[in-house]
Amino acid sequence: TLKAYIDRYGLDALRWYLLTQGPLRETDADFSYAKFVEVFNADLANGIGNCASRVANMIEKYFGGQVPDVTIDDAGKWKRFTPEGHTEFNFEELCANASIGAHQNLEGHRLDEALLQGITLVGQVDLFINHTRPFSIAKAIDKGEGDVEGMKKQLAHILYLCAEAVRIASLFLSPAMPWKMGQLWANWNCVPPVGAKLSDLSRFGGEHALRPGQKIAKGDALFMRADGKLPPPAKQA
Repeated sequence: TLKAYIDRYGLDALRWYLLTQGPLRETDADFSYAKFVEVFNADLANGIGNCASRVANMIEKYFGGQVPDVTIDDAGKWKRFTPEGHTEFNFEELCANASIGAHQNLEGHRLDEALLQGITLVGQVDLFINHTRPFSIAKAIDKGEGDVEGMKKQLAHILYLCAEAVRIASLFLSPAMPWKMGQLWANWNCVPPVGAKLSDLSRFGGEHALRPGQKIAKGDALFMRADGKLPPPAKQA
């Protein structure tokens, strides 16, 4: 049965499900086809897969597939952004909290909670995109509406924050999904160096951060949405 699930959805997806849905500690596993499809679509296809694809696609479309240049001031304001009418998104703080949460949960052998730090961070990126609407800013730039230069800087700022946060989220997800996150790192030219500490790798804007001008390719989709109407994967007779 496990081999049948791997053949259809991949080893990383199965590993993700088993590690995040139990059995861990006092919790029994709910290994049902409906639950698997629900988690696969929510966390993988619509989660990290869709988010990474959206960000890479916009960078490819608006910045020629290169990490946009951002203005870095002494106050560190470039690591945060306040969409009009919304509270501030401080990605330096969000990523630092996710790193702390991952370390603490790993030390306590709470593998599911450690991995979910990455999905929570991906959710913040999706929420940020919905609030800032970079695609709408790009359309206004094309039409020459308003302060075009100011909007170009704003668009670069938004997409850098998104890309760097996705890079960091992928680090927390990689223990369960080494092949898929490795695919993302290869496409984004950000393969973590061997021996580097997670605390250093996950520092927003740190020495391992995405750099302006760095090539980012959208590549193939990490996860295609699962169709729950298909019959469950069947083991070979």
